[in-house]
Amino acid sequence: LISSQTADGGWRNPESRRPPMNSGRFQTAALAIYAMKNYAPEAEKLNGDKAIARAMAWMEKATPVTHQDRAFRLLGLAWGGGSAAVIRQEAKTLAALQRADGGWSQLPAMASDAYATGEALYALGYAGRMAAGDPVVRKGVDFLLRNQAGDGTRHVQSSSIWLQA
Repeated sequence: LISSQTADGGWRNPESRRPPMNSGRFQTAALAIYAMKNYAPEAEKLNGDKAIARAMAWMEKATPVTHQDRAFRLLGLAWGGGSAAVIRQEAKTLAALQRADGGWSQLPAMASDAYATGEALYALGYAGRMAAGDPVVRKGVDFLLRNQAGDGTRHVQSSSIWLQA
């Protein structure tokens, strides 16, 4: 992970066949931060901490575009111990993207879905910006409950490429 970090502090985006769910530099950086924080061998702690600091500097100034970017930016900032002010602002921005139906969508042209809603609720909760009783959380949970099928599943519109459809 450390050797594949780019000069700007992020990581290249691996090829993805299921955008937006599996794409974006924010997702890659956040998962790298989490892995280095939690799984780096003791001999690599110092190098890992330096890489995390570079990643946090990148993450704090980079601009998220998609829902996936926003959720993973918030998670990466929280996992890496980012600035409380930046975390607070990103949480506020993510919460403001909640739709009238209580859910979030992966892309603006897509309907609200369980994946994007669960991801937003997890990021907001993990970052410590939303408690279970918060109206944003309650609306999100209500959305998930309303959109649950009798067998417990929730339909999410496919965003796979034509080859996988």
